[in-house]
Amino acid sequence: MVESVKKRERHAVRPLRLKAKGADITKIKPLQNSLNLNIGSGIEHRKGWVNLDINEDTNPDKVADIRKLPYPDSTVDRIYLHHVLEHISGDLANVMQELYRVLKPGGSLEIHVPHFAFHGAHCHPEHVRRFDIHTFQHFTPSVLDDPKAQQYPKPKCRFAIIHSEYRYREIDHTNTKVKSWSKRQFIKAIDYMANKHKDSFDRFWCYWVGGCEEIIVLLTPIKPGIFLDSKTGKVIE
Repeated sequence: MVESVKKRERHAVRPLRLKAKGADITKIKPLQNSLNLNIGSGIEHRKGWVNLDINEDTNPDKVADIRKLPYPDSTVDRIYLHHVLEHISGDLANVMQELYRVLKPGGSLEIHVPHFAFHGAHCHPEHVRRFDIHTFQHFTPSVLDDPKAQQYPKPKCRFAIIHSEYRYREIDHTNTKVKSWSKRQFIKAIDYMANKHKDSFDRFWCYWVGGCEEIIVLLTPIKPGIFLDSKTGKVIE
């Protein structure tokens, strides 16, 4: 059991680590013989995944609401949410609880959302919430077990953050769609500095560069069979 969990964790982490070599994590292949959900797919269907959307006009594999997924507990290996959560009204904790419910121990949840300082996060008429890199820390033990947080209602779900990053452009700075070499280097520099100094970026200079188009967070549910380092709060491989 522990060995299988470790294998899934390593698979989940590997695509994000490849970014330094110029890989696009949005093009990683799903695990074989696994249940992988692309929730809120719209018209962007992913091969090898079950594409779910609440809008039947997008011809999803299944019509489903993220608030009530048609899957039993602990049956899903991977969930991919690409610019979905900013459209979901109501309590974010309830949505995270439903995602937690269906994920297997060692499963992965990959979330893409716009940064709060990016103009696109505000101008879209269907966006109902804002995010920064720290939003999903509220579902981790480091926050949930903090005595200062005892006065607030606690989510029942618990996640470990495997990886988080800012992207100044939604496409990678290595993408050839950015024709100008100087623009690619500028994007690369912003990506590097924003990820190296996340706190100062959020509090101060994100406004100078217009925020980031995208925040990417990779999480794994903390369920029986998952072990965390008591000091760092990270998954032990």
